[in-house]
Amino acid sequence: MNYTARLTSLFLGSALLAATSCQKLAPIDAEVAPTRLTLPASIDYHAEGTLAHLVYRSLFTYNAANQLVSVRDSLLAASPGNQPVNQWVRFAYDNNRLSAISIDALSDDRDSDFFNQSKPGRFELAYTGQTINARLVIGGQTVKTASFAVDQQGYPLKTNVSLGRLFLDSRGNLDAAAESSWNKARNPNNFSEVVNQQYDPHQNVFAQSKEYQILTALLAVFNRGVFSSGLVGLDNALTTNNLLSRTIKHCTALYGCNTYTLVSETQQVNERGFPTQRNAPLGAMGNFQYTITYK
Repeated sequence: MNYTARLTSLFLGSALLAATSCQKLAPIDAEVAPTRLTLPASIDYHAEGTLAHLVYRSLFTYNAANQLVSVRDSLLAASPGNQPVNQWVRFAYDNNRLSAISIDALSDDRDSDFFNQSKPGRFELAYTGQTINARLVIGGQTVKTASFAVDQQGYPLKTNVSLGRLFLDSRGNLDAAAESSWNKARNPNNFSEVVNQQYDPHQNVFAQSKEYQILTALLAVFNRGVFSSGLVGLDNALTTNNLLSRTIKHCTALYGCNTYTLVSETQQVNERGFPTQRNAPLGAMGNFQYTITYK
């Protein structure tokens, strides 16, 4: 397995959320936190078949306030003392508020000819009411700015919103109709249409991980990907539940249409309904098995 498996469809586009009604906005840091947060502590993942012995582990580090500090990946099959550790993302705070996210291998814009290239990048955050204003800094230069809305607890809005190419419906899951319409409008001679999808009733692994959700939203609005972690097979961190199946019809003017179905499975959950065993497709690499523990 290529350790630098890419976060592909996880996160797309640059754009913005629909505004809420005229109610008074509360400050982002005036949170009403759950009495007990369920946050991922480790995620082990591996391919099926001949590469199943290559098991990678993502470790999540938190500070005393349960805020995410870093995620680092390592190959468990490596010998002690020769185990490469890849700390692919780091989170910084100012007065207990998330102020920056640094990524070691950030892709170029997904619509760019240089998408397959990556560089270290840093998202710097500022706040206005219930809006996060972000700028992407690469090589010491600001290359783009974007904004998105959050709720009163500081989580990105995740129902009836769009973040570039990422559309979420009234249930907080991927909006297949909006996605299909966007694809057709963008290129009617070469598009993908979601003809059916189903979700399970279980919580997303990152349902209470605010900082990871913000990272997901940033990657979406800036239309970027991460080339240095294999967590892509898990569901988009902004979705409410976990995908069971997705049937996609891909059509081109030259070859017509063909249809295929991606199947995932939540095999086991904990007492709070969060997955502890998950099987999900990872593009051309086939299905991956994920084992999740929580702090």
